[in-house]
Amino acid sequence: MAAETRFFPGELAGGFRLLAPLKVAKKTETWLACDVDAGRLVIKFQMDGDSKPLCVAETLVAAGRLPGLTAVLGTFEYARCRCVVMEYAGDRTLCSVLRADKPMAFADNLILLRRMLRALDALHCLGIVHRDVKPGNIVMSDDGAVLTDFGIARFVADEEPAGTVVGTPSYMSPEQARDSGKVDVRSDLFSLGSVLYESITGRRRFPDRGLARTALDVMNCARPPHGEMTALVPEAFAKILCSMMERDRNARPNSAADALRELDAMYPES
Repeated sequence: MAAETRFFPGELAGGFRLLAPLKVAKKTETWLACDVDAGRLVIKFQMDGDSKPLCVAETLVAAGRLPGLTAVLGTFEYARCRCVVMEYAGDRTLCSVLRADKPMAFADNLILLRRMLRALDALHCLGIVHRDVKPGNIVMSDDGAVLTDFGIARFVADEEPAGTVVGTPSYMSPEQARDSGKVDVRSDLFSLGSVLYESITGRRRFPDRGLARTALDVMNCARPPHGEMTALVPEAFAKILCSMMERDRNARPNSAADALRELDAMYPES
């Protein structure tokens, strides 16, 4: 049964014509829309009055186009909702690729990791942590992989109530599963490592067993599966990924830029 939407196809919102709902949640709706000049776009409606996603969006609007990130084009208010306008990168996500195909080849995983590290570096340089890096938020566009959906992204310096937990359990870092308000940029590296683990092995490192049980699996995770990874990808590549998936964030690279430098040193771009 389709989720009930607050808006309807053909409705004009802020001058944009809504075409079809892409994702409907309790506090947000994401719609495919169109504009006479810009063509197809994505509009995300935030209904709970939380101003932080809008602040993040406005920072991304001011930053312009960034490598590996979907462009945020503007913000507006409509029907008592805060709205974010983003470019439409397509509907072929990494999640759909992994469902339909075998695990990705090493060359494709190398390209994916490099592009996503650049995307995270650009985001982190703005003081923003994404908090929801997962296959469903990576669009495999004609121009390469693009990280999307900044709905629960926040500024690292922002404070949240203690014990707040947001994100997708199978891709959270241990510290995010414990208290999402106390994460820093290294949390996104853990999440990206979990994404690459899945694209290499064809299975999730932390299968979905419900919010509480999956969060416990993440918090109590064993050392990164180095032996398993080296059976599938070169040693140097496995070493970088395993360092990103360390349970202790102090054992991970300090930043996406550090991980990218290590990757480029091992595998220079031709």
